Amino acid sequence: MIKQSLRVAVPVLAAGLLAGCQMFTTTTDGVSKIAYSMTDMTSSTSPDGKSAAAFVNTRYAAIRTEAAQGGGEHIDSLATLLNEPDRAGFARWMKDNYATLFSGSAGPQDLLKRIEDRRRAG
Repeated sequence: MIKQSLRVAVPVLAAGLLAGCQMFTTTTDGVSKIAYSMTDMTSSTSPDGKSAAAFVNTRYAAIRTEAAQGGGEHIDSLATLLNEPDRAGFARWMKDNYATLFSGSAGPQDLLKRIEDRRRAG
């Protein structure tokens, strides 16, 4: 009777352990992917010129729309990337300078240069 119980219990226990290993591997793979995504996001939102350029390159249309409206999440993010402490003021500035920033613009690279030039001018 004990031998028969062991014959059933050992394979069931082994299957349970293997399933647990698979579940653990899947969970750690998922955590690794989340951690990698968070690291990638963090590095792409660091306040430097490369990050701002990458942000503008991928979100130019939304930035242009929000600049015309005087604000939005993309304008807030751009202000952060450009180390602008007053995001609301930056959004108003973008709206007030919309024509200068976007008229005849060659695109995202031109926008960052125009923002920089305009901010230096005062």
